[in-house]
Amino acid sequence: MSSRGKPSLRVYFVTHRDGRFSGVLMRRRESLFENPPPRAYGRSVDDVLAQLAVSLQVSIAVEDDTIERYLWQESFHTRTIDVEVYPATMVKKQPVIGARSVPLRVSFCWSRLAYGAYRVVLPRFGWWRILEDLEIASEAIEHEIASAMLGTDPHWIYDFRHEGEEFVKEWSPDWSASGSSDVSAENNERLERFPVMSAIADDLVERAARRRLPPVLGDDVLFHRMLPELLRPERTSVLLVGGPGVGKTTFVYRFARAIQRQAKGKGRNDHLPGIWSANADRILGGMVYLGMWQERVLRMIEALRSEGDYLYVDRITGLIEKRAGAGAISDLLGPAVTSGQVHVIAECTDTELSQARRLAPELLDHFTVVRVQEPKAAEALNLLTAYQERRGGPQIEPAGMKRLLRHVSAYQRDQMLPGKGIRFIDWLNHEPRRPKTLNAFAVSEAFARYTGMPVELIADERAVTVASIAERLKEGVVGQDAACTAAARVLVPLKAGLNDPERPVGGLFFAGPTGVGKTEL
Repeated sequence: MSSRGKPSLRVYFVTHRDGRFSGVLMRRRESLFENPPPRAYGRSVDDVLAQLAVSLQVSIAVEDDTIERYLWQESFHTRTIDVEVYPATMVKKQPVIGARSVPLRVSFCWSRLAYGAYRVVLPRFGWWRILEDLEIASEAIEHEIASAMLGTDPHWIYDFRHEGEEFVKEWSPDWSASGSSDVSAENNERLERFPVMSAIADDLVERAARRRLPPVLGDDVLFHRMLPELLRPERTSVLLVGGPGVGKTTFVYRFARAIQRQAKGKGRNDHLPGIWSANADRILGGMVYLGMWQERVLRMIEALRSEGDYLYVDRITGLIEKRAGAGAISDLLGPAVTSGQVHVIAECTDTELSQARRLAPELLDHFTVVRVQEPKAAEALNLLTAYQERRGGPQIEPAGMKRLLRHVSAYQRDQMLPGKGIRFIDWLNHEPRRPKTLNAFAVSEAFARYTGMPVELIADERAVTVASIAERLKEGVVGQDAACTAAARVLVPLKAGLNDPERPVGGLFFAGPTGVGKTEL
């Protein structure tokens, strides 16, 4: 099966449990020792495509890649299958194929070739095979997974978990046909002068100018207080400290938008820095030989020093952690930061801050620590309401929004507001079973699907019994009926406490030998 139109790109999308998407460009040919194809992760399909457009242009310009390797005329379909694999185990310190099988759900895409065979691709792992019959795809994929788990760099079985819907999208960016991009001439000049930054980082100010950054809501008092210090010529490095979802990345997006607004009509100048967004994996990606990543870091430092731009990294720990057989990025970057030649914006939690102070105390002394606090319940409610209205999709009634705030506060205490509420709304906008309008109970039903929790346990409108909770637990745990019933007896009395985010609740401790199902419970 092939399309008769012009060749176009194919992007393989995975829908994640937080409602976001990841996408990878499908490549027709692979070469030895080359970087993986462009990948991106974003709030929406359009956000992922925007990131891929920039990454592909950089790959073509800097890494001698060609767009022809990504062009297809074939139409791809996706299929999800159940397979059984036998993970490796250790016998007298020797890896062997285990006797116990593990069921997996795996998605792949396929197309029928002109001569009758089938192309089967697992883009998440960079695998593809040509099969005579599509019905043998299960056996072929089982073999590939088994081989990967026993190789010199074995995968963990968790790597093959099924996240959510996977699909292929045909895509033709505006610049792919003509060979010209919609990036501004000024940004093109920046890319040509500093190709290393283009290869490892995204220019957030340029993305703000193209309206490719996620929406930013509310009026952040902390940001407006910090903005003059961030923009002054004698600026300092900044460390944003706060829990996951509290708004540290949003703070950086606000900064990029502020620079873009000030530069509008007059262009970048020495007084307005850029913001290059990268992380340790991108900085070190593809650097397999001795000295390669160190040379890349030195070139990155030179580019940042000459331009006066900020380097934004999502985790400070990625810079200071030692790499196997090598040092840390901070070994080279640290002196430039402590001398004030390079300025970094980084994120961390309180736990990571303590770790960073132990590993690199001198480096941390040259950061201004900015604590990003979780908003109060009323403020979070206003932010989530505004976000839901701006994103469109199903309408959540005021009582439903209050129920949502209560659920995320009670059941997702490892994350913070407003991020955990925003992730649920993003998931809801792509959930096939969503109604057009959600009252309080409809929000509870949706949240139950989102988390996998029994709706009887979280909804005020449903009575909860030991039997009903046990039955729901048994749906996801095989062969542990007695344990499910025991867990249900503990959960039912805790319902009132679980639904009250202000009331502390106890935990459950599952004891038993390895492999009996504690994690499933």
